[in-house]
Amino acid sequence: MRVVGIIQARMGSTRLPGKVLRPLAGEPMLARCVGRLLHARTLSQVVVATTTEPEDDAIVDACRARGWAWFRGDCEDVLDRYYRAASRFHADVVVRVTSDCPLIAPRVVDRVVGALGDADLASNVIPRHSWTRRRCGWTRWSAPGERTATPPPAST
Repeated sequence: MRVVGIIQARMGSTRLPGKVLRPLAGEPMLARCVGRLLHARTLSQVVVATTTEPEDDAIVDACRARGWAWFRGDCEDVLDRYYRAASRFHADVVVRVTSDCPLIAPRVVDRVVGALGDADLASNVIPRHSWTRRRCGWTRWSAPGERTATPPPAST
């Protein structure tokens, strides 16, 4: 089973633009988040998912410079970005993480993945859902609120 941690990152925060690359104890916040996830034993890979917006070129540059896997997708359609990133990196299980979580605990990630049972999506911002159902929703959900910042609960 391939478990992929996907970190949602973009420079366009409305409250604190550029926060993902702002230094935190000498390292960009994103580096803190990626670094901690790389210590999670249950993750097969960590991927930074950003947008195709020009301002997010800086995130891709940081990923390239540090050898991190990355994916670029639509700015507004977060569900599509996650779906395509998960598909590109052959994820069976997705661990969804926001980039403004530099203190994420690798042991907690491992415990959550270990407790997923038959679920295939874990997140630090939404309740446990099925990634398989989200894949189905990817083709059906079209209302603006269904595909943006926090996708809706999975349904059949």
